[in-house]
Amino acid sequence: MAATPSTPTPYRFIREEYYRMGEAGLFADERVELLDGEIISMPSQSPLYASSITRIISLMLREFDSVLSVRARAPIVLNNGVN
Repeated sequence: MAATPSTPTPYRFIREEYYRMGEAGLFADERVELLDGEIISMPSQSPLYASSITRIISLMLREFDSVLSVRARAPIVLNNGVN
């Protein structure tokens, strides 16, 4: 009886591996994000997108600065303590 090949499974990166790859220059000139263990290539930002984000941030700071923190285009860890 022939052995059945196993189904390939994707490798899921942990945050530390992702950071080391970035420090090693693996993503030079690329926009990538680590989402659920997968490295996702992100499209470049259009001028319209950048302008919209700037306007939204200004609005949020004006309305909510005293009650919450506003961050934009900054790394965020959503599952702290979990790789």
